[in-house]
Amino acid sequence: MKVVPLKTARTLKGWTQVELARRSGVSQRTVTDIERGIILNPTWETANRLASALGVEPQQIFVVPQIPEEATR
Repeated sequence: MKVVPLKTARTLKGWTQVELARRSGVSQRTVTDIERGIILNPTWETANRLASALGVEPQQIFVVPQIPEEATR
């Protein structure tokens, strides 16, 4: 699965940051901070809200850390 930046996913929809914030229930400041790289790891709830508004899976717009297999043993 290819990961695309949040900004790319948003602009492909033709939305402004304000529109994405409104549709997702996330503050416009949070959208801006994620796109600028100030927030590198948004909360799971924020990632889900943004992805849901964009109609994608969170893994498509955010890199989800993988738990090493040896840590699950």
